[in-house]
Amino acid sequence: MTNFERDIREQINALSDPVSVREDTDPEHDPTNGRWLEKHVADALEDWGYRTSRNERLFGLETDVVAQRNKHRDEPADYLVVECKDWHTTLVDRQAVEDIALRALLARAMPVLAVSWGVTSKAWALAQVLDVRILTDEDLHKDSLPPLTERRPPRGTFRTRREPSIAH
Repeated sequence: MTNFERDIREQINALSDPVSVREDTDPEHDPTNGRWLEKHVADALEDWGYRTSRNERLFGLETDVVAQRNKHRDEPADYLVVECKDWHTTLVDRQAVEDIALRALLARAMPVLAVSWGVTSKAWALAQVLDVRILTDEDLHKDSLPPLTERRPPRGTFRTRREPSIAH
């Protein structure tokens, strides 16, 4: 089986999975307060060699996490602007991708969208066009910031619900 076939099968399987509410096992996690995900994203970035600040105002807009690499590499990922969406019953849509992409553009930083559950297929497609990295809880346990994905959504972000099509 080729990688292409495997990717298609994963997407088809994701479409057939029933949408369910995620159950968290962390007793400190309050799903009504997004600060939990912000803290975990900031901690992961610090482990990956970034200095972080939470709930900073950029151009009058509150930004969940801003990060600067301790040792610059002259790469786009030297500066990050992160929006965290700790949603458990609703998938993150295109608007969140647009918002973080614009904020990062204004700050001359790389946009990152951290999600606890998933994104719609249209949000994922727009993230690829705008070079927005999508991080999941699973990504926060890796050794470094995951690269941009190509050809398929990151594991755990592709769900069954799609945004409705708008006829022109």
